[in-house]
Amino acid sequence: MLKRHYRRTQDTVCHLAERSLDLCRDIDNDEPFDQAELVREALARTVQAQRIIAIGEHGVGKSSLLSGLIEEPSIKAVGFETPCLCWRFLRSEDELTSRYLPNDRLDGLELVDTFGSGNEQAADSIAALLPTADVVIAVFSGDNIWSAPTWELLGKMPEDAPGIRLIALTHCERYMPDKVMAIKEQARELSRQYLGTELPLYQVSPGANIQGTGLDVFAERIQDALDSADTLQRRIKEVYQATVLLMDAQASVLRTRERITRGDSGFLLSIDHEIDNFQNSQEDGIPSQIQSIGHLIQQHVPGLIRNLSRHLGIFITPAGMMNLRRTGEMADRDFFDVLSDEIEKRQEAQDRAFIFACQEHWASVRPRMKQKLDSEIGEFPMAEFQEDLARLRTELRRALYKPINKFGLKTFLVKLCNQQEPWMRRTIYFALLFVIISGTLGSFGQNFFALVSLCLAAGIWFVGSLALLLEKRRIGKRIQTLTEDLPRAINEGLQLPVRQLLVSRVASYRRLYTKPRLKVSRNAEQLAPLVARHSELYKALRSVGYHL
Repeated sequence: MLKRHYRRTQDTVCHLAERSLDLCRDIDNDEPFDQAELVREALARTVQAQRIIAIGEHGVGKSSLLSGLIEEPSIKAVGFETPCLCWRFLRSEDELTSRYLPNDRLDGLELVDTFGSGNEQAADSIAALLPTADVVIAVFSGDNIWSAPTWELLGKMPEDAPGIRLIALTHCERYMPDKVMAIKEQARELSRQYLGTELPLYQVSPGANIQGTGLDVFAERIQDALDSADTLQRRIKEVYQATVLLMDAQASVLRTRERITRGDSGFLLSIDHEIDNFQNSQEDGIPSQIQSIGHLIQQHVPGLIRNLSRHLGIFITPAGMMNLRRTGEMADRDFFDVLSDEIEKRQEAQDRAFIFACQEHWASVRPRMKQKLDSEIGEFPMAEFQEDLARLRTELRRALYKPINKFGLKTFLVKLCNQQEPWMRRTIYFALLFVIISGTLGSFGQNFFALVSLCLAAGIWFVGSLALLLEKRRIGKRIQTLTEDLPRAINEGLQLPVRQLLVSRVASYRRLYTKPRLKVSRNAEQLAPLVARHSELYKALRSVGYHL
């Protein structure tokens, strides 16, 4: 029985071909793959059903022969109104010329039954179908092998047509063997006469009883023809070869992209190396920067002492005594503000030099980026970069307070100021007491004693103010002694913040190259699965190719 062979191989090859077409769309090449159209054309030819056409005079047994080949009694003789009737497994919209044959073993096959070749109108319709046939069966009755219309119709099949031609002799079972041999010899002679070649000839019996070579041998011959390299196998191989060409073109594009991506990554890596070298040169200046901060602290210690002395005042007063605690806190805050402002000014100057260096490097990278990555990075983003540096300076200012607070300068200043409170309170107390006594004595007319009490109050106030002056000098010396270790403490506390500032500053400049870096990274991420898919498909396709 006839059936469609190579179904599994065909499905596998076609599936791989369709996946390769999907890969074309995912690769999204600027230039379309010309090989993709070849694959589509080969796929279109492969999905076409293999066509078997039976031609001959009316009544020679064409319909019975086709029924016997597929062991289906459904095929009936063709009437004049339909010169050609196609029997297929799949339903067709054209119900006039096609019939549905519910046998899944015939999937991929078309059996075309024809009206008598002696009818000129039918012969024209049949001749148009011959170039599309994979197998053409010329059916002759043993009673009339000289049917000229059939031979002429058979000769109209183009020589370059892919299909093969076979001769089937029917109704020979009634003759003696010698007569049958003579009929066959005459058929071969007619084949040479009309066609210029001797076609394969088979004696068949379309009915239920098979005689002679029979339908089984004839069916095997047709099956071999359908499965031969000139028909289905050829179509499958065309799909395979077109797919190989397409995947070779895809491999070339992917290799080019890989090479470009590696080159782009290498170029960006070289830019990173340049920035790393820039960062290393910046880090080399950290010790000198920390040392300059230490010198700056020593320069501002006298200002701290003068500021504290100014807050304590020249003369001893009740208000000054009441604000002693706030005096230490204000002196500490003023010292921090002055120191941080000076450090920030120096940092601004360093940032201006850093921006100038970054601008020069950016100007050198911009044309290289355009040439290598075809990416325009534009002008140097000055405003954005300055905002980042201003934020980093603010963070450094906050980091400066931590070592000063840890050193305990504020606590020490508050403690020194609070230590003045007892004697200042007693001094003010006695001075006010004598003032009150002087006022009381004066109210009773004791002017002399009132004047003496007032002088004592003035003397106590003067001595207290003189003591305040001496105490301020003593406080200044103690502050001078204490702050000798302050630069070292601040230097230790600022090592990490200053290093983080420099690293963050370089990192801010490095972030300006994020866009081209993301572009290359995105290309690499998109390329990796495409390369993996292509490798998987190519291996699967090659493994199938060994069986073709």
